[in-house]
Amino acid sequence: MADEKTFAKLKTKYNVSQDNNSDFLYFILAKADLDVDLLNDIDLNWLGENNFLELYQILSKTQEDKVNKIKSFAQNNFASIYKKYSFLFTSTPVEWLGFKHDFDLKYATKAIRGSIASILIKLDREGNLNQGEINYLKLNRLDEFKLTQLLNFLSLKRKYNVWDYPHVLPDDRLYHILKKIDSHIQLTDKDAQFIKNHNLTSVLEIYELQQKKIKEEFNQLKQKYQATDYLDSSPNSFLFKILTNLELGKFLEVNEINWLQANNLTDTIKIADLIALKFKYKAVTNEDLSLSSHLYKVLKKIDSNIILPESDINFLKKRKLTEIIDLAINQYADYLINQIQLGQELDKAQLEWIDKLDRKDIIQRVKIQHFIKLKQIYQIDDFRDDFLEIPLYLILQKLEQNQRLEAPEILYLQENHIFYSKIYVCYHTIEAQFYEANYKETGNKWNIPNISSHWRKADEPKKALQSTDNVALDKIKENKLKSAILTTRGGAFRDISDLDKAEECAMKAIAFQPSSHHPYTLMGAICYDRYQHYEGEQWFAKAIARGASPESIDEEIKKSIARMEDKVKRDQLIKKLLEKDPKRYSWSKKYLSKKKNK
Repeated sequence: MADEKTFAKLKTKYNVSQDNNSDFLYFILAKADLDVDLLNDIDLNWLGENNFLELYQILSKTQEDKVNKIKSFAQNNFASIYKKYSFLFTSTPVEWLGFKHDFDLKYATKAIRGSIASILIKLDREGNLNQGEINYLKLNRLDEFKLTQLLNFLSLKRKYNVWDYPHVLPDDRLYHILKKIDSHIQLTDKDAQFIKNHNLTSVLEIYELQQKKIKEEFNQLKQKYQATDYLDSSPNSFLFKILTNLELGKFLEVNEINWLQANNLTDTIKIADLIALKFKYKAVTNEDLSLSSHLYKVLKKIDSNIILPESDINFLKKRKLTEIIDLAINQYADYLINQIQLGQELDKAQLEWIDKLDRKDIIQRVKIQHFIKLKQIYQIDDFRDDFLEIPLYLILQKLEQNQRLEAPEILYLQENHIFYSKIYVCYHTIEAQFYEANYKETGNKWNIPNISSHWRKADEPKKALQSTDNVALDKIKENKLKSAILTTRGGAFRDISDLDKAEECAMKAIAFQPSSHHPYTLMGAICYDRYQHYEGEQWFAKAIARGASPESIDEEIKKSIARMEDKVKRDQLIKKLLEKDPKRYSWSKKYLSKKKNK
């Protein structure tokens, strides 16, 4: 039902007789009072059919005028702004679909209400956006790289007072010109002509003033660095770039030194060196640029890691350059640390310097760092003791220097349960290389099985095979040596899973020395690798009868089980071992497949 007071006000406002109390009329007038655009054809037709012709004409005209204003506003303001900045989008944003080709009320209203139009107009008027506005554009297929270029272009336009220049595309010539000016790069004749053609006088004035200042600065730098013989004063000159960098305290690059030498500017090189050293050692307050100055000689000593004599230290103290002394001490300490890390011995003068300054902590700290690094290299960093007097530090140093270990050192590693991983491999690599060198020097063929054995333990079976490849067994008189060579060669074949050749070597070794347990152990291991449990046990029994220890047999069985790929056969073999002796073979449980183990 219509609210009587409100209805009466609406009828008065729209010049309708108070006698008409139609609820539908109230509905129409209420909508029109909110926004004439809310009226539709049903509403307007009803007014015509019920003789509200004057009201019909007023509302229709109001609605039409408003529609035209909206469409005109959208077309005049948004069509041009989108066309100007459409390059920022990889494809047309949803808000602009339709309006791009059709300016009817629906699309015009959508464009006006949308955020993109406001963002672009703000960008066009103020030349900047906040992050929230940028994020909104990203959701509408914004090309971020082009936006970055545009913002830079607009910033340069404002900086060089050419905001009214109409074009904004990043490939516009003005953008490239402004970037050149901003980077102090000399313009070409075409650039200058472009500026004149577009009446951009402010840009030209700024550029000319800039060039004048650069030339003045360049001439001052040439005088300072004794480079006045070089006549070119262009800011594009390579010399200007070099001298500018020198003012920042940068050292000369190799190509810069070569260029200066090619142009006979050797004094410039020396002065550059002096200034760079002043920056490095915080002596810039001293304005003396004389190449014969004592300060230059002192700084060169410091930079060359030469111990300063007492006279140089007093020279610095008198000139209140004590900070240089501290820098020199710390730098030389770092130099000594580096020398120690490289394994170089310190000379008498260096040791005296450490003692004089009470810097023995340097050596101690470096040794500890070295110890920690060695433990990481040899994969025993879980060994927490960093005390330098323990045997481990000496052992790791010897391994690092490719030196052989003594028996007590190996025992130490075994007792501390760290004779594994990289230490084990490194130890056997060194041993293999030692026996190789000894074999070359003496020709003693008993080195051959040692070489092969150590290469195998260093996980290098191919090198082990190479060491026995060309051995002429028929020229060796001792059957024991022949058997040893064949056994280790067979072991290497076993390591690479060539079991047939491994067996061939083992059987020949047995033929040469039936009393040795080693080839029988090898045959047992080969049988295990083939999942032949019973045959393997028979060979192992023969090996034990000839002196092999049960522990060595168990080690070979462990190797075989660890290599087995057939899980079913492996589980069957483990089951037999556990049935035979559950205590002795308890270690084998970890190799059971998960399902079997469960």
